[in-house]
Amino acid sequence: ARQCYWEEYWRRNLGGVAVTVSSERLESEAFFRRGYYDKWLRWIEDNRWRDGRARQLANWLAAEQIALEKFVDSLPKNEAPLEVLDLGCGSGRHLHSLATTRCITGVGIDVNELAINTAITDPDGGKPHAGELTFILGDVATLGDFDPQSFDAAICMTNTLGNLPRVKQRAMVRRVAAVLRPGGKVLFSVYNNESVDARLFSYRAIGLDVEERDDIIFAAEGLRSEDYSRAKLRTLLEQNDLHVESMVELN
Repeated sequence: ARQCYWEEYWRRNLGGVAVTVSSERLESEAFFRRGYYDKWLRWIEDNRWRDGRARQLANWLAAEQIALEKFVDSLPKNEAPLEVLDLGCGSGRHLHSLATTRCITGVGIDVNELAINTAITDPDGGKPHAGELTFILGDVATLGDFDPQSFDAAICMTNTLGNLPRVKQRAMVRRVAAVLRPGGKVLFSVYNNESVDARLFSYRAIGLDVEERDDIIFAAEGLRSEDYSRAKLRTLLEQNDLHVESMVELN
């Protein structure tokens, strides 16, 4: 993969990384740069067979992956590959998993340059891709360099929405509504309040100093992890230009 700048960003650059520079950084950037997220995923995998809370989180992650695949498979098919935007892509695990079995044009965006660097090195270990991927360093709350109606679909996985301050949640929802083509769809995967105990335990297990206030878990190290009721999520989305088609509880 190679680096390019936004003015060079065309289909011919797929598989590379476009770099933008912004004076604004997400409040949680420092947290996600420190490797806690990968440590959390490893804790879940290492403890899923001996701890009920780890198993609950592992089952949720597995159900989330199935929901993602069903979502992509439900999208209208054209001769051209589906163009899918991954909001807060991290190290690209969701796009890489999709691209190994489905012909997509995937674009991932994340504010964490370390995660973007991991994404472009192909964390799937060189598995052949049916689709083509590009990863971009940028702020999901602005999406300022994407033209309107650029994508067939978007995904926002593993509670990325709930890691953002509320003003940025609203800004991201409005911007993703603008970059979707007519009839385009977006999949949000978020926590509900039944996840609180497992999340608190798992965060403490990896060394975070956490507390819950209202419907948000805060860590002294910088994490902000909000959960949602159906009504709260619907209100957020529909007040910011998206129509909610369906909601599904993941178990």
